Amino acid sequence: MRVKALGGIKPSMNAYELTFEDGYGVSHRILIDSGVDPSTKEPHLKPSGLVEGVILTHAHFDHIGNVPFTFYENQGAWLMASSPTIELARLNWLDTLNILDRENRGKDMIVAEFLYRFATGLKIANENRRVLKKGGTTEIYPEVFITCGSACHLPGAMWVAVEAEGKTVVFTGDWSFQDRPTVRGTNISELPKRIDAIFMDSTNGANDGPSLASEQGRLLRDLKADLSEGRTVVEATLSFGKLPDLAVLMAQNGIDSYVDGSGQDTLLTTIDPQCKWDHTVDVEYCIEEPKFRGDFRSVRIGDARIRLIDNDTQRRRLINMPGPKVINAPSGMLVGGRSVQYTKIFLADPEARVYLTSYQAEGTPGRELRQKIHTGGMITMKDARGRKFQVPIKALVRDYNMSGHAAGSESVNAIRVLKPKETFLMHAEGESKAQLIERLYNELGYENVYIPQLGDDIVI
Repeated sequence: MRVKALGGIKPSMNAYELTFEDGYGVSHRILIDSGVDPSTKEPHLKPSGLVEGVILTHAHFDHIGNVPFTFYENQGAWLMASSPTIELARLNWLDTLNILDRENRGKDMIVAEFLYRFATGLKIANENRRVLKKGGTTEIYPEVFITCGSACHLPGAMWVAVEAEGKTVVFTGDWSFQDRPTVRGTNISELPKRIDAIFMDSTNGANDGPSLASEQGRLLRDLKADLSEGRTVVEATLSFGKLPDLAVLMAQNGIDSYVDGSGQDTLLTTIDPQCKWDHTVDVEYCIEEPKFRGDFRSVRIGDARIRLIDNDTQRRRLINMPGPKVINAPSGMLVGGRSVQYTKIFLADPEARVYLTSYQAEGTPGRELRQKIHTGGMITMKDARGRKFQVPIKALVRDYNMSGHAAGSESVNAIRVLKPKETFLMHAEGESKAQLIERLYNELGYENVYIPQLGDDIVI
């Protein structure tokens, strides 16, 4: 079996190409993920040849953004993913398609061709999908098996083990071992007992920061203090995974909030009992329709309400509404989405608060803001048409480590328990991978760990 690193070297544009023979000696090529770099919009490297299938670990754009184009170019391929990933990915793709269509409106023929390929590939992927209703093992070709289980990163996220040619290779996707409000942590005992190679999420390889529970507690304390002072709080957060977690967490602790943009669809999908998978958490809720024209729809959890922003009239009303209030808006890196609209207003307001809760990739306004929390100054953002503008940092900015990735000590423990013959560190910046290599050697005496380069073709 061979694995080619088409992406995943940094925390972006993840994709792995697998080539192997089945039990009859027939050769096959499949992809694990097919993503786009969220900061540059660049896709992963092209596969070496015709792709027969794509397996998705989860629905974040750096893992699924290139899927429509992969299927446009490989129209006989199949798509395999968990049921929540299929639905969340559909929302992600449609949101992207709608934004591009609205911005272009037929003015640019190159963009029009891009949209045609995107929409056509999306239709083919939907027609050829294989939905996994639960974790477990599936034979995809004679004597070729796929085993998957929950990776916790967000509902439906999964690790994938491929067994072919007498070898077993594991792709962790983005995984976490700490329980979240909507999904429980990865159960490492569910992974295969014999692993020849593991391609492991190493985002936090250098980080053993505070636990998720302690960061959630800090965020709740800060929120209650800021709201008691009548302030507006803008939480810039990832629509898929983070935003539903935060909205549910606040509601379960009696804090009302507002959700805008694609976050409302991902929230409703995440808590929908018809969209459950392994280790997802049941959330009791009810939908309250507005009693009067112009009122907000609400998701009620206990005594708290999560109000949904459906149109520009409600949006303007919310912006002009005096505090206290909490606004949850994607994207978490301040790259497009409704968070740009709210942040450009409230970041310039000394009385407001801006909370960063997501990973901030290189080259994003969120990374720039994080770097300037203590120095102040200006950050550069882009509007929906790609035009740059600057925003002064006058609001108090709070930063939380709400990572959905395994901490360094958890990664070391995973290798201790799984004992793979070889480990390949992926989905991380160079410093994190280097420090994780050092920890694996110092704490376990483990030496069979490697850092692939883009395009490397690895024989397992």
